[in-house]
Amino acid sequence: MRGQSTRGTRGMNEQRNVSGGQRRGMSKPQPFGVDNLTYDLVTILHEKSKGLEALGEYMRDAEQNEDVKDLIQRIQEQDRKQVRELRDCLAEVMRDAK
Repeated sequence: MRGQSTRGTRGMNEQRNVSGGQRRGMSKPQPFGVDNLTYDLVTILHEKSKGLEALGEYMRDAEQNEDVKDLIQRIQEQDRKQVRELRDCLAEVMRDAK
């Protein structure tokens, strides 16, 4: 539903690790072996990738409008850059988690 968080997809009985004593950005591993930060990065990467796929479809729809095509191309370039950054960040977080 619109306006609702997707956090509910984490698991039926699972909650975010939130405690006053933890440093922001640090999280302990979940019972299934993935900490919140890693999960979040994987989720963002997945959603960005889906968005890039959709932009390809929108580009085909906009083939008659150069202004819209240019806009979509700029958005795709930005998203591709962000996907690369996310991938590199995820690799670093996973490397540090060992």
